[in-house]
Amino acid sequence: MNTITIHTININNLKEPESEILNTITTHYRNKYERAKVKRVNKQELCAGYLLYKYLGVTSDEQLTFNEYGKPMLKNGEKEFSLSHSGDYVILAVSDYPVGADIERIARVKPDVLKRVLPPIYYEKVVNDASGEEKQMILAKSWTSVEAIIKAEGKGFHIDPRADEALMDGWNIESFSYAENYVISVASKEMFTFVIKEHN
Repeated sequence: MNTITIHTININNLKEPESEILNTITTHYRNKYERAKVKRVNKQELCAGYLLYKYLGVTSDEQLTFNEYGKPMLKNGEKEFSLSHSGDYVILAVSDYPVGADIERIARVKPDVLKRVLPPIYYEKVVNDASGEEKQMILAKSWTSVEAIIKAEGKGFHIDPRADEALMDGWNIESFSYAENYVISVASKEMFTFVIKEHN
């Protein structure tokens, strides 16, 4: 069975100076870091490049390729990966097979937000079945599951996920709470187990 490793990093807990990290990451992520107008986004891009460097050895743009939708991939094809960030966290999921991963703050996902991405048949089920304290978590898991799937497909929001009622079919998805206020979802067509490795 495939094992997916999920590397996580808190953007506020970097031990290395930003100037040192900038010297190790690719030009692509260094440019995204420099273009970001918001400090939090700035750090998220820095950490995305850093995770690729630290755990996949990516130090130059020549090691990456991008599909027609802008999804980054390793040019050598040795591993598949998926990046995501939200709030204080950036995650990198690494797999032997195509994978999608998404992290989101639980409180951010509201029914009206979810309605913009979930196929109607799934949206109605989620909203009608969920109640009480668990409702917010179910909404967040649904949102991140959709994002994980469209990342694994390599198309992102270049497609409208609401248009495909079979969007969720055939996927293995694991969703779980993380750091109290977040939820992470991971999707793959292959059966998998996963391990979380926190960068300290």
